[in-house]
Amino acid sequence: MTGHCPAMKIGAHQTNDGWKVTFIIPMDAAPADLTQALLGTKYMLAYAPYTEEEKAPDPVPAVEAKSKGAGGLSRPAAGAVTQRERYAAMSEGEKAVARAGMLCGDPEFQKWIEADSDPAKAAAKMRNYLNIQSRSMISDPAILPDFWALETAYLMATGRIAEARK
Repeated sequence: MTGHCPAMKIGAHQTNDGWKVTFIIPMDAAPADLTQALLGTKYMLAYAPYTEEEKAPDPVPAVEAKSKGAGGLSRPAAGAVTQRERYAAMSEGEKAVARAGMLCGDPEFQKWIEADSDPAKAAAKMRNYLNIQSRSMISDPAILPDFWALETAYLMATGRIAEARK
């Protein structure tokens, strides 16, 4: 699985594990093997900036206007996949990896795990508790039950659920 496509860098920040760099790839140029790969898939990255002579395609396509629903609230344009639909299509392991990321960003979880209101500390404490080096490892069937137990303990301790799911 190798390939290339135009992309535009839209963000970068340093984490405990290294740099997180975000790119936008045009919908019609996004390689399916890249967009459909499991979270945690590792890649060797090569990059080359375009020159003016190459006239690279604009990697940010024009955004179709969102239509207004009841009460004037925006809803996705026809044919767009919502975050909820994307999440529903994930495997249990992918959902757990996504949930772990959301939990570490939750101030209440940060307090519960004693991370001093710091998402990076919360992530480090979670990785330490699960004895893993990377959040992507949560999708491992051997680790998954421990993650669900951690999340359940948090949800019960904070009153979000009354008892563990069966």
